[in-house]
Amino acid sequence: MTDDSLRTFQAQFARGLLGADPTECEADFGMGYAVHARNVSTSLQVALEQVFPVVREVVGVDFFAQAARAFIAVAPPRRGWLSAYGGGFPDFIATYQPASAVPYLGDLARLEWARVAATFGDVEAGFDLGALATLLPQDLMERVLRVHPCTTLIRSAYSVFSIWGAHFDPTATSDLLAAVSADPNPEDLLITKAPSGEVVVKRLQSGEAAFLSGLISEVPLGSAWHNALDTDPQFDLAATLVGLAAENALAD
Repeated sequence: MTDDSLRTFQAQFARGLLGADPTECEADFGMGYAVHARNVSTSLQVALEQVFPVVREVVGVDFFAQAARAFIAVAPPRRGWLSAYGGGFPDFIATYQPASAVPYLGDLARLEWARVAATFGDVEAGFDLGALATLLPQDLMERVLRVHPCTTLIRSAYSVFSIWGAHFDPTATSDLLAAVSADPNPEDLLITKAPSGEVVVKRLQSGEAAFLSGLISEVPLGSAWHNALDTDPQFDLAATLVGLAAENALAD
């Protein structure tokens, strides 16, 4: 078998695994291929269920299974470990037509994926606030602070933090969940990995979110500060820096 024919064989084998009817490929790849294909599809679906449990609870088991199969068909895994699978699901579910009645679903999925990304993200040294005290005011305002790789900011038009939290509240009733889900108030969320290794999901004030958004865009500290003040005139720079450093949202 030449290199070209091997690549062709491998491509056809992979496409068949996620095809609508893998039994059609058994003539090419032998008995048991369909069973193997079903096992692969099931494993990927289970991986998505584990990463997006709240999304699954919101839409229901059957609907989620349908959406998962549709996603798997268009976005097969690119890496050899299941924990890395699902990064494209939030964008997929946000534009998935059958889920259009649940407009916050994409942001909810982004929250859940950010938690997974933070869990498996590389550990880096946190930011030393004392280093800023050695800078002259002008140099301080021109300093670009680096955001920790495990940090994600989600600025949602919906009450995503409240929806996510309510589904982990054992005392929450179905009426409460419905009321929270219907709340259109926007929320800003920080997801990162604390120095202890625990993943943190925290709601931010609008000024804090505007400031962190500026840092993520790699604008100087002074510009990020002004952006935050435009959003919230009461924004407290010192308190926000202390909070972000404490949550390990900034990198050294």
